[in-house]
Amino acid sequence: MIDLSIIVVTYNSSEVIEGFLTCLEQFPPKCSWELVVTDNASGDGSAEVVKRRFPEARIAVNATNNGFAAGVNQAARCAGGRYLLLANPDVTWQEGTIDRLIGFLDMHPRGAAVTPRLAFPNGRPQPSTRRFPTHSNIWFSRGTPWGERWPGKWGPWTYTLPDPDHAARVEAISGTFLLLRRDAFVEVGMLDERFFMYVEDTDLSKRLRDAGWEAWIDPGIVIRHKWGGFKKRSEVLRRYHREGIRKYFQKHHPEKRIRNAFLGLALWVSGLVAGGRDTDSEQ
Repeated sequence: MIDLSIIVVTYNSSEVIEGFLTCLEQFPPKCSWELVVTDNASGDGSAEVVKRRFPEARIAVNATNNGFAAGVNQAARCAGGRYLLLANPDVTWQEGTIDRLIGFLDMHPRGAAVTPRLAFPNGRPQPSTRRFPTHSNIWFSRGTPWGERWPGKWGPWTYTLPDPDHAARVEAISGTFLLLRRDAFVEVGMLDERFFMYVEDTDLSKRLRDAGWEAWIDPGIVIRHKWGGFKKRSEVLRRYHREGIRKYFQKHHPEKRIRNAFLGLALWVSGLVAGGRDTDSEQ
């Protein structure tokens, strides 16, 4: 077993993954590592870009887009690292970043996951952690039109949380650049492939917490994330996010049928509103 498997899922990512691969060349981890890539039927030669820069990488090219969660699991099943780094193809980092994340989990034996602080390329902070979704705070998720207008900064209704000043245990963390303890990841069943894209990281955080594991953020470690570097209409992404929210509540709060039904209806209406807004903007 090697120390680290870096797992990347690509989908038409050729324009953004060059920066990722440059960082991997310039700032590789000091431990033993491998690069494992799942390409979800890209039409822009994303897999070829990786193969040209890292011919030793393991690359699986799918005939169809199976979604992010399925792509991660596909790579994880053939990965050999005791740690797994789930990394978006549109992230960049500095010297020692990956080593510091590994050192953090080495020092926290009950830590199953750790994320760095996320930032846009210009350095502006990006949401890195959040609370577990409830029927109250979910209205302030960025996947809903209400969350886009009112970010929910009112005490217990807060969903997205500001980054702490020091390393801290948190409820749900982003899967953008997430270091996982392989044993814990496998123990809870890896990612739930019912989530095509979005909310799968929150679901994983919840299952890790329920199994007695810890999730952490170390804000002293910072990576840059373009956030949305692949080409898709914004409403398509919002639809995936709304669907992920709906599935999360059906899975973790099945007893709250009336609330779930009301939430599902509200998400459907917000989709109609958002779809109309996008259509108007294209005319």
